[in-house]
Amino acid sequence: MTLSKISGQPCKNCGNGKGKLQRIIEGWKNYIFPDPQIELKAKYRALRCASCDFNRDILDNEITGFLKPLGLMIPVCTKCWCPIEAKTRSMDAECEINRW
Repeated sequence: MTLSKISGQPCKNCGNGKGKLQRIIEGWKNYIFPDPQIELKAKYRALRCASCDFNRDILDNEITGFLKPLGLMIPVCTKCWCPIEAKTRSMDAECEINRW
């Protein structure tokens, strides 16, 4: 069983580190080269993530808050620490708390 490096809790979607990385790379590929069917599914997932307490802008803090006006925010899931833009576009990924 793989444990989250952040929380030390079991990570049900991580598989091994390579599997998680491959899913995130797939998500970024789908972000750069959009497919209409994947975008439809990603929009549904992103809507579910938008209302989640684990959805955070990783650069939204005292140190890097000056980047906010530049639009350089990186939304991440603080449950699994994946970038939401990529994770929602990875067709093999699952939400850690089963929101999608």
